[in-house]
Amino acid sequence: MIVNNYNQIITCLHPVEEPLIKERIEKMDQTIEPALVDIKWKSDKISQFINTCKDIVDSTFEVVQKMKDAIEKVKSSLEAINKPVIEKKNKPLPPEDF
Repeated sequence: MIVNNYNQIITCLHPVEEPLIKERIEKMDQTIEPALVDIKWKSDKISQFINTCKDIVDSTFEVVQKMKDAIEKVKSSLEAINKPVIEKKNKPLPPEDF
């Protein structure tokens, strides 16, 4: 679960979105880093470490999801108003012109 959410955060971000949560990503990476270097499954306080990692990854994942949802709402709103203001209609024709 932690790895899936982490990978989704890293892979789904558009380059312009990443700076918006850069600090969260850095904090997430710093929190997880000991698992890559020092911590083993049989280490002391492994449960606490896993819970801490899960909390930070899940909170960052929620922020990314909310950001993506907001972007979709903006897109759909823009699409809804992206219609010509003046619509050109054909001139009425008398029956004999048909």
